[in-house]
Amino acid sequence: MATGLRRGTIPPSLGSFASLEVLSLWGNQLEGSIPKELGDLSKLKHLELYGNRLSGEIPSELAKLTELDSLWMWGNRFEGKLPSEMASHNRIILHLSEVEASVVKQVV
Repeated sequence: MATGLRRGTIPPSLGSFASLEVLSLWGNQLEGSIPKELGDLSKLKHLELYGNRLSGEIPSELAKLTELDSLWMWGNRFEGKLPSEMASHNRIILHLSEVEASVVKQVV
C-alpha cells in the first residue's frame, strides 16, 4: 500500500499479519497515531511510514519488533521521544528528518 494518496488511519488489524516482513505505507495521507498492534508483527524487517500526516507518540510496543532493520518515519508530526526500549536494537536504522531527529536525540 505504498504511494497512492490513501487517506484515513492505519488500521490496528494490520497487527494480525504476523508473517509480514515489510510494511510500506509511505507517501499517503494517513493521519492519527501508529497503532500499538503493529508491535505484534514479529517478523517485520522494514517499516516505512514516511511522508504521511501521522502524529502522537511512537508506541513502546514497537520495541517488540526485534527483527526490524529499518524504520522510515520522516515527514510526519510525531511528538515525544523514541521509546527507550528501542535503544537496545543495535541493528535498527532510523530515517528521520533533521527536526524529527532532535526528538529522539537522547535515545540514539
